[in-house]
Amino acid sequence: MTGVVRALLTQRNTYYVDIGNWTESEDRQDELKAEALATLFADLEPAYLNVGPLDARLGEAKLDSLVEMTGGLLNKKGDSRDVGPLQIRGTGAHPYEGGKNQVLLLAAGKAEAERAATRGPGLIVYSVSGDPANDPTTVGTAVLVSSGDRCRNVGRIELIAGKWTNFTLIELGPEKSDDPHATAVYKSYLQRVADENLLDVLPRTQGPVKYAGSKSCASCHAKIYEDWKGTSHAHAYATLQSTGNGRDPECVGCHVVGLGDTSGFK
Repeated sequence: MTGVVRALLTQRNTYYVDIGNWTESEDRQDELKAEALATLFADLEPAYLNVGPLDARLGEAKLDSLVEMTGGLLNKKGDSRDVGPLQIRGTGAHPYEGGKNQVLLLAAGKAEAERAATRGPGLIVYSVSGDPANDPTTVGTAVLVSSGDRCRNVGRIELIAGKWTNFTLIELGPEKSDDPHATAVYKSYLQRVADENLLDVLPRTQGPVKYAGSKSCASCHAKIYEDWKGTSHAHAYATLQSTGNGRDPECVGCHVVGLGDTSGFK
């Protein structure tokens, strides 16, 4: 994502915004993730960083810290900010009133975006789970767009003669080059996750059955066990270790068996 945005920002009169809801804001790992994202955003110098309802769960003190990390670009209150010809705002104390050059960053679904669109013209960027629509939605005189979730796309739209047009989605596939700064920030984040031993303190519960382990299967299923040892599944955790993700609870859970159980993988 960072490399694509950085390339777009080399074009004149281009502004980058983010609608918020960076993490689920449920635990310490989400805090570390938010700090890593704040570091990335500060480097990109976005025009506006919105605070979504999930971000608000982090609490006032953590949000203040993120504001400082982004050089004040994270807008806790959703206040409007004039950037070039645009007036950008988030969802805060001052409601969106509409206007040709107004942009509303809405960390909410399409239904809420459609309600906001009744207040007048402008661009409304909303959130959606899954694949976003390739074409904008027009409600009255407002234009509604979304780039989807999980950072799989970057959305681009132009304002030409007071009209929002030429909306495109740039898919963030493996063919996109890594950004050196983003890679360094991500590695630093993984190191912090490892240093705080988040994998070791992951909550575990005792299930109705006990995980016996792969070798226990071999006594009765020797042929199947030998075949399994040659598959990628048998080396799923080693794959994580080779990429530096071997201590990341969010990754490990899908590469081992029974991580959340007292008898599972350790």
